[in-house]
Amino acid sequence: MDTRKDTTLAKRSALGPKLLALLLSTSCALLLCEWTLRRLHPELAWRPFPDTYLGWSNNEVREFDPHLRQPGKQRILFLGDSFMAGVGVAKKRERLPNVLGELLGESVDVRVLATAGWGTDQEYLAFLQKGAAWEPHLVVLSFCANNDLSNILSNRHPSSRDKPMRKPYFILDEQGPLALHDFDGRPLELDPGAAARAHSFQSSLLALLRYHLSGTASEPSRDAIPSGDHAVDSRYTRFPSAAGSMRAVHELKHKLNWSPQSAITDVAAFIREDFPDNQYQWRVFEALVARLDSSVKSAGGRLILMPVPSALDASNPNTIVGASLTHEFNTPSGDFSIAMDEPNRRLAAIAERLEIAYLDSCAAFAQHVRSGRLMAEFWPKAPDRHFSAPAHRLLAERARDFVQPLLGQ
Repeated sequence: MDTRKDTTLAKRSALGPKLLALLLSTSCALLLCEWTLRRLHPELAWRPFPDTYLGWSNNEVREFDPHLRQPGKQRILFLGDSFMAGVGVAKKRERLPNVLGELLGESVDVRVLATAGWGTDQEYLAFLQKGAAWEPHLVVLSFCANNDLSNILSNRHPSSRDKPMRKPYFILDEQGPLALHDFDGRPLELDPGAAARAHSFQSSLLALLRYHLSGTASEPSRDAIPSGDHAVDSRYTRFPSAAGSMRAVHELKHKLNWSPQSAITDVAAFIREDFPDNQYQWRVFEALVARLDSSVKSAGGRLILMPVPSALDASNPNTIVGASLTHEFNTPSGDFSIAMDEPNRRLAAIAERLEIAYLDSCAAFAQHVRSGRLMAEFWPKAPDRHFSAPAHRLLAERARDFVQPLLGQ
């Protein structure tokens, strides 16, 4: 009898259960880590991941199932960027859309398609991709004056110069129709159905690892722009880095030695004069809103345009969108002026021309912050320009009063 052979077989037979136990325990540990991260650090799941159709999107967008509808409930869909995605609050339930759902009660279902860094162009594409099939009764398009106007004149994420995340963009030609192009200048056809099938779940644990290894939770969504027959319109390649954009904000306190009115910056929406680039940005935005309005109506809903009362300077209540501050500057390219209520004035005019509902509580919000000296409470993490949970709740209360009549409540 070969005892060594018997011993080897015995060891091998004992190894199987041990390996199985190791795999099970490792899997349980990873799942526990994923669950813990999602509860303690939900912002990891809100970070943008590469998206072949939208440029980038977060887990909430990827997991959005438009066919899940709660019978008997009226549906409200929010479209937006980091503010509607929840950046600045600890839990998603603290952000404006969720608080609004809480205030409106059990008869209303509120959902969100929003990702940090999105522009109105990506929000429109996201609605075509998933929002329309959900058949919302109301669609709230939020507008962040700090960067939404500039984001639509770009073929990449504004803060990802070193590891660029490319995005599609729309060009408005002389005759007026919008034309969609890929990041490298190639014309694209809208195919939201095919794009929706390409979405997948992303792990918060992997996002954390990528963040610590590379300094970002995102990887390039496209290859470097190749040379070929197509070229990117030069107007869509001049968006600065995040640091460059903030330079425009910080230097507004001083005499400028450069010309924001001839660049693509975070102050674009506040410029009162109609410079060529600024005028073109607003025309593209209005054309996108008109397209979105048509798509919302086709899905059986109604569009609401809502400016977000963001702040250019998170330490100064006079720089909240809708405040009365105006300032004139002299630059190498001539004089120009900015006004905190300029975005609202233009948005109101667009809403009137397109005959869509306009929800603007910015001026009242700014006054409330000033009178209550709430700047530190609403923006506790300056220079981060995302406001906190109390600001979201205040806006939700004002939004409730606006949407209740539209819902027949």
